[in-house]
Amino acid sequence: DDYASSLQVDAILVLGGGVPSSPKDPPTYVKNRCDVVAKLIHAVQERTTTNNGVHHPSVVCLSAGTAHLPQYITPHNGLPLWESTASA
Repeated sequence: DDYASSLQVDAILVLGGGVPSSPKDPPTYVKNRCDVVAKLIHAVQERTTTNNGVHHPSVVCLSAGTAHLPQYITPHNGLPLWESTASA
């Protein structure tokens, strides 16, 4: 936690991989990555209460699924759901 609270970054990249099983449910290993990013952001927010000059990093979710498996198709419009959207 001390390490996370001392980070000074502009952005955090969340690497994806795989096909989401629903619009709010990325693959398990990607969920774990999102959980780690949430902890980092929380640490930065806690630091903000004691230092008003703290910059909040952007979170960039990457990936559009995989070419090796069929994409999750959204039932409401028939379009693919990109993993980065499910991660966000």
